[in-house]
Amino acid sequence: MRYNAIKSAEVGTYLLYLRPVIGVIIGLMADKSRASFWLIIGFLLTTFSSLIFSFGIIDNNTTMLFIINILLMAIGVYSCRVLYFATLPEAKIPVALTGTAVGLVSIIGYTPDIFSGPMFGILVDNPNKTAGLENAFLVLSVFSIIGFLTAYRFYKISKK
Repeated sequence: MRYNAIKSAEVGTYLLYLRPVIGVIIGLMADKSRASFWLIIGFLLTTFSSLIFSFGIIDNNTTMLFIINILLMAIGVYSCRVLYFATLPEAKIPVALTGTAVGLVSIIGYTPDIFSGPMFGILVDNPNKTAGLENAFLVLSVFSIIGFLTAYRFYKISKK
C-alpha cells in the first residue's frame, strides 16, 4: 500500500483493538455451536485473505479491497487464537487432565510464535519488499491450509 512506518503502525494498532471484540464474538458463537466449526471458518478466512495478499491482487489503488481483506484476515487469525482451548470439551478431555492438555495445546499452538517472527523478517528483508511480503503471506496461507485440514479432521472425529 506504500504506507510509511507511522501509517503501517496505525493500521496495526487498529487491528489490535479488534482482537478483544472478535474474541468475545467468536467465543460466544463457539459456545452456541462447536468451537471446531469456528476454527475451520477462521482458517478458511486466513487462507483466503493471505492468498489474496500473496498473489499481489492488492496494491495502492485497491484501498477498499485492502481494508476488507485485512479485516477478514484479522477475524480469521484472531478466531483461531481465541479457540485453542475451547476445543477441549469437544475433545472430551477429562477435567483432571485439563492442565496437561492446555500445556500440550500451548506447545503446539504457540510454537510458531518462536520461528514465525524471524522467518517473516527474513522473507520481508528482500530487496523487492513487495515480493518479500507476498512470500510471507504465501507461507501464512500454507500454514492456514494445514490448520484448516487439521481442524476439519478434528471436527469430523469429534462429531462421532
